[in-house]
Amino acid sequence: MEASSGPIAVPGLAILPTPALPTPTATPPADPVSGKLDTAEFLTSLTRGLYAREAVPRELITREQLTSYVVDELDEEIDEIEERQQLYRLLGVIDADVVLYDLLLSLYQEGVLGFFDTEEERLYVVKDTEELTPRDLLTYTHEYTHGLQQQHFDIHSKREQLEDNSDEEMAYRGLIEGDASISERLYLTYRMSEEEQASAQQASQGASLEAFDAAPHLIQRLFTFPYVEGFQFAVALFTMENTWDSINDAYEKTPRSTEHILHVEKYHAGEEPRIVEAPDLAAVLGEGWTELTIDTLGEFFLSAYLETQIPPERASAAAGGWGGDRFVVLTAPGGQSLMTSLITWDTVDDALEFHEAIVDFMEIHAGGQWEPQGPDAMAQVMSLAEQAIYADVQGADTVLIIAPDRAALDLVRASLAATE
Repeated sequence: MEASSGPIAVPGLAILPTPALPTPTATPPADPVSGKLDTAEFLTSLTRGLYAREAVPRELITREQLTSYVVDELDEEIDEIEERQQLYRLLGVIDADVVLYDLLLSLYQEGVLGFFDTEEERLYVVKDTEELTPRDLLTYTHEYTHGLQQQHFDIHSKREQLEDNSDEEMAYRGLIEGDASISERLYLTYRMSEEEQASAQQASQGASLEAFDAAPHLIQRLFTFPYVEGFQFAVALFTMENTWDSINDAYEKTPRSTEHILHVEKYHAGEEPRIVEAPDLAAVLGEGWTELTIDTLGEFFLSAYLETQIPPERASAAAGGWGGDRFVVLTAPGGQSLMTSLITWDTVDDALEFHEAIVDFMEIHAGGQWEPQGPDAMAQVMSLAEQAIYADVQGADTVLIIAPDRAALDLVRASLAATE
């Protein structure tokens, strides 16, 4: 979504330095709601150390109005959502009868308390009661921080540049949301009374998570990544010198991958993702096949996917050492689809570790048996009723193919072997 959305729940207290914040003394306007929001803007600017170059337009909306905005945003991204739906179905993340659009709509309806539209540069906060609650104000500080980010760092333009790399775009969102979450937590801790803090926390704990709990694990993890891992990344930057300088600098030297978010030391070392080229497979598969998606999965996606069937510690270790990847999804008129994932790893051992993990994962996930291929038995094929799966490791590179049948799989295997 173009909008930068607030977290699904109010975060807890954080151990962060106390900012020096003067108390505003200006006479409040006649409208008490506007007065509270103006004060929140003033304190948020002081907390974040960024000042508005111009007023940030704001609007308090109902839950019904939020639904209308969310529908509009999702409709604008319908092509991307349908592409992602095809990927999720191939990977077995969602069943064939699940409509990803409807799933995302339920998540955003339930979980979003406010958002900043980076294209319109307008802030929206859901206000369910006549009075502004502590949770409303806390959401407002988070979204107002996004307004400050837009004015100082033009986050809208940067996100548009990353549309062809989902992993890098997610990493950038982690920076954006992690930054705003620090600002929000400082506001909660130092600018709210104990009674207000308790009210905000109680509202968070009482919020409905029915849609979130019903979502597949991978989608849950992708949904919370900017507010969990992104926050941890931003805190690591902030606490280097207990100032905002390193976070501000990160908008110039942006994280290039979710690997950077998960391993801040690799971000500081400037470890760049390696470019992986995906071959043109449509011609190889024959008439009617077209390329639907070409993109990057990234370390976090791989780890969260593996977590659905193997222990999180092993999943994280298996996805660690990611060096770069590219995947392609192709479709045919008859409803057939195929995915090829090519990943390069930092070392041969990293590649072997992932290969062993994905082999075990697929045995549990798909319920089939592997057939070793070739003299070293590292390449393996799993033949199922409606899919054929291939996994191989060659040096520091791994290959995963999920095809509708063995014939299509063999065509892709032969094409990849010819390009080595």
